[in-house]
Amino acid sequence: MKINKNLNVYVLYGAFFISYFVYIYHADIWKFMEKIGALATALALFAAMYQGYVAWKAASLTREANSQNLFQQKFNLVLEQHNESLAKIRDWVTSAKYLEKKLNTECLVSEIRGHEQLSPYMRILYHTLKSIKEELPVTDELDEKELIKTQKRYTSLVRSFIPNDILFLVACNASVTDGKIFEINNSQSYWYYNSMLKRFDFFEHLNTQADNKINLEDLSKEITKSVYESCYLYYFNGDTMGMEDEKNNTHIKKLNEFLSNPFFFICLEYNLKNKAIDTSNFINKPLSMHEIFINSLNEKIATLNEEGLTSYMTCKTNAFYKEKVECIIHSKNNIYTDLSSSILTPIKGLYYEPPLVEFLSSLLRYDMLMSDLLIFRDSFHSTLKKTLLKSSSHLKKQYWYQDSVDMSYAAIVKEISPLIDHLISLRNKINYNESPSDILKTKKKEFQIHINTLFY
Repeated sequence: MKINKNLNVYVLYGAFFISYFVYIYHADIWKFMEKIGALATALALFAAMYQGYVAWKAASLTREANSQNLFQQKFNLVLEQHNESLAKIRDWVTSAKYLEKKLNTECLVSEIRGHEQLSPYMRILYHTLKSIKEELPVTDELDEKELIKTQKRYTSLVRSFIPNDILFLVACNASVTDGKIFEINNSQSYWYYNSMLKRFDFFEHLNTQADNKINLEDLSKEITKSVYESCYLYYFNGDTMGMEDEKNNTHIKKLNEFLSNPFFFICLEYNLKNKAIDTSNFINKPLSMHEIFINSLNEKIATLNEEGLTSYMTCKTNAFYKEKVECIIHSKNNIYTDLSSSILTPIKGLYYEPPLVEFLSSLLRYDMLMSDLLIFRDSFHSTLKKTLLKSSSHLKKQYWYQDSVDMSYAAIVKEISPLIDHLISLRNKINYNESPSDILKTKKKEFQIHINTLFY
């Protein structure tokens, strides 16, 4: 009992002390209690928010899982439909041997599009890729590279079922997306198809079956050298600058000739390095196939100069006239043994041809001085007849010999004279109208404009 009394006294004193302490510091205590209450409220709110986040995250993961499952189910159905369509054309394409056909790009693309057997499959493949690109559930955390990588897991699976010959046709089908290079109707509608195939590197394992890869440097050299040919034809054919059809110029035709190779074109279009085109010399340059090709062309164009053009025109023109002379001399090398007959029956072998060919072709040259060319025009007749007589392989005692020589001489003069006049006209045009440097400058500019029109 005594202990209980002492305890009561202690409690009473304690209560009195606490009451007195609260009374003295009640203002500070209430401020402290307010802070404690605010903190408790904040903690309660945070706890509620966290619980809400956990619930939302769980629901989100559930939705993502459901979405992924739904997409996987749909993808399986789409893939099954794709493979069924692929099976229908597989044997047919193998027997058609499109890879062995020598069709140019424009003809091949035109044939594939709208094809009774191929078009249904191409459409199914398009929708298969589109569903992967647009419907595959992904998180917002993925950047573009990661997104494409995720999508490629599915597109690579689709591609794995497609044999190489059909994969080649898929590449051709969606390769032309405008009318810049090939004028194929409704090409713009294939732009999205084309962009998806590029996005997924769909042809990175395509075998173009090119026996010999085209060396890009050699190709560029060949194409740009055709600028010289275009300059030569401008002079030689008597074209005028304002009347030329740009598409029929040699350098433009040569470029289009390579673009008409389906293997070459799809390598450019889908950035397929070292497939049909050897780009080993550009391996350290982080450029696309288009950029590599254009840079290579521009580098070669820059090396073209007037000296090179003059050399080209000299060789080309001299070879042309020599060929003409050989043809004329050979066709007129006739003996007429019966001149009394109304129907002449010539026999080959009146004279030995090489001396006549050498004599005439040595003077019908692009690099002849104009003064020497004019002298040759006015004096070659008598020299020709003497050379013709000396080069005969037959006895001159034959009564028909001189008449045969006269007939051949007249026929040769009749055809050689226009050649001389043509050469003089050509030289005058070069000397007094447009210089080779002016024409070369115009053709180079024309070529670069055409390249820019095609690829930009």
